[in-house]
Amino acid sequence: MMRTYFILFTFFLFSLCPAHCQESDSLRFGTPYEDAIRQLTTLYGVPSVMDENHCVFKNSLFEHGGITFNEVKCNFKNRRLVEERFYKTAPTKRIAVRDMMQMKQALESQYSLSEDYEDDGTAFFCGGLAPTGIGRLFTLSVLPHRGRWAMLLQYGPFHYKD
Repeated sequence: MMRTYFILFTFFLFSLCPAHCQESDSLRFGTPYEDAIRQLTTLYGVPSVMDENHCVFKNSLFEHGGITFNEVKCNFKNRRLVEERFYKTAPTKRIAVRDMMQMKQALESQYSLSEDYEDDGTAFFCGGLAPTGIGRLFTLSVLPHRGRWAMLLQYGPFHYKD
């Protein structure tokens, strides 16, 4: 009897999480390295930098969630895709915060978000459910990046058991 309740409860939890909660666009986290690289090059083109731990795309603009990003970095651990970072650089912190708030509005239509604050008072947001079932799917923040301000949408890193 208890096992039946557990199975029903587990099924209920997974039905609450939409299919895209485990994905960034059409890419699944936890995908093996070779498959992920093939999918990433289809989504973003030829990488600027690539090795067994990460893959960076900087040669063009990337649409994601209605926002145009100018860099995508994907990280791997144990030859699996565990993290994807979207950067949109801005000339000032104020513009980066404005971009973040625009992205926040797009995300909160699909996910519940929590809000917290950096030491300087700048807000950042977390939301969604990680594909591993524990933790958040993404973090949305503003930070210095390569000598400029940037809005960062970060999926992961997710911890997969070997």
